[in-house]
Amino acid sequence: MQTLGRHLGKFYPDYIIRGISDIDPLDLDGISAIFFDYDNTVTGFGEEIKDPEREVLERLGEAGIDLFVVTNAHASRINTIRENLTGLIDPENIINPECCTDTRLSSIMAEKPSSKMIEYALARYSLKASQVLLIGDRIFNDIIAGNRAGVRTALVPPLGREHAAVECLQRPVESLLRAMWGLPVKTEDFPRTLTPTPPQNEVWYNSVEPIR
Repeated sequence: MQTLGRHLGKFYPDYIIRGISDIDPLDLDGISAIFFDYDNTVTGFGEEIKDPEREVLERLGEAGIDLFVVTNAHASRINTIRENLTGLIDPENIINPECCTDTRLSSIMAEKPSSKMIEYALARYSLKASQVLLIGDRIFNDIIAGNRAGVRTALVPPLGREHAAVECLQRPVESLLRAMWGLPVKTEDFPRTLTPTPPQNEVWYNSVEPIR
């Protein structure tokens, strides 16, 4: 159980919340920057940003929180993402694999769950990992990457439609993990406020210490 706990701890989020539109800047004590996943976190895949998400990004920016997007989307989509977030997130703060690599192969290797993009952003903008919150909808990409980089992580349910592989393969396993951990499985069961998850040592029957 100890070995299993240490391994699966990399998948475990620090927080859960219904969606980014529910974030209250007053709940972000100690957080100076937020790294958002893009697809199905900020907006549904291939969709324009909707008013609730737009409004929360505006509120967070007004509160002095530095906002970033860390996305696996490659160069062919990045201009569309920048246009969608015009006036909300500085284009220079939209980090994709090509930002920190110089070949196609290395850019693929930099995709989440690699922590390379997060570590690149931390170094480039002189951010402390302990003061950064990464928010994403996929345990096997966003949460693992954030945990590897040592930032705080928050899991949200997906906003929109999925790639077939994600829908058929990743989501069932993620649902099983959340059920094992006593975390919400259905979107409507996620809390409307940023809520800490139980400490990992409680989840794993007091067999391991929280992993960072």
